[in-house]
Amino acid sequence: MKRAPLKRSTKPIRRRSVKMQNLYRKERVPLVKKMLAEDETGAPALCVRCGGVATEVDEIVGRGRGGSFVDEANCQRFCNGCHRWKTDHPAQATEEGWLKSNKQQFSTGPVSLEA
Repeated sequence: MKRAPLKRSTKPIRRRSVKMQNLYRKERVPLVKKMLAEDETGAPALCVRCGGVATEVDEIVGRGRGGSFVDEANCQRFCNGCHRWKTDHPAQATEEGWLKSNKQQFSTGPVSLEA
């Protein structure tokens, strides 16, 4: 039995711009390699949540919320299981400090504009 092709209900994923491709290649890839590299003693990088072997680098404040994916202070190492948990349980991850919302990111107090 021949079937009709499925109709796409969403827009296709947009390709990265040349500017973003260059940023990934020049800054993000080296950062991830550095964060997941073995230390001087040959020990593997560890997951910040469970202490297992880290396989992924994730942002504390996501790119969609204004976080930088090339800032080491905004990145953390996770094993695959902990990264999946963080993605599946955002409320609990925010409570535990593995994820920050817009309100937490920008709630550093009043900003002085005086020079």
